[in-house]
Amino acid sequence: MTTNIKSIFEKLKGCLPERDLFIQKFSIATYKALSKGSVVTLKELEKTLDISKETIAKNINKYPGIQKNEDDDIKGFWGLAVNYKSPHQIAFNGVELNTWCAWDALFIPELVGDTAEVELTCPLSGSLIKLTVGPKKISNISNNKAVISFIVPSELGENTIQNFCCYVHAFKNEETFNIWKNDGHQDCFHLSLQEAFEIGQLKNQYQFGEVL
Repeated sequence: MTTNIKSIFEKLKGCLPERDLFIQKFSIATYKALSKGSVVTLKELEKTLDISKETIAKNINKYPGIQKNEDDDIKGFWGLAVNYKSPHQIAFNGVELNTWCAWDALFIPELVGDTAEVELTCPLSGSLIKLTVGPKKISNISNNKAVISFIVPSELGENTIQNFCCYVHAFKNEETFNIWKNDGHQDCFHLSLQEAFEIGQLKNQYQFGEVL
């Protein structure tokens, strides 16, 4: 792992929300449940975590990054979502879902504890970048020239998608990324797929080290 990767992560972690032990356990349980392709109910989490759904609701009420439907079920959580359209597709055991940004698809498999097949669509060329993402490595990369756009925001705030995810895409190569960067995205830089994966591993360890 290069010094550059560690330096980028040190800057990034300043805007990541802290996660106490409850949130860590809740997060992992939610990711695992969503990976099966259905919304997650508090009753389901109550059984998994052995904590009352009332207590769960109280603890997550003001926590950002949670998307719910009209029945108060969780349909999206910090990057992984069901019934959500994006150019970033991830499949666990044949169950297709989408992520909020391209980077999400590189770190979520470790949190789910399973290998995923990932398809990322370049927003300019429309070309697909396919790869296999496991908990500890990426493989079967269809395009080794592909890069991930990245940004280190001053803060994520209440809207992670708007403040971060909207800037994080997969591009077929550095040249294509530069065209996008020069069209109003000067604060962004690019990473290789491997570099983005390694930053994701650092993020996971930082936020979920007690339960991974």
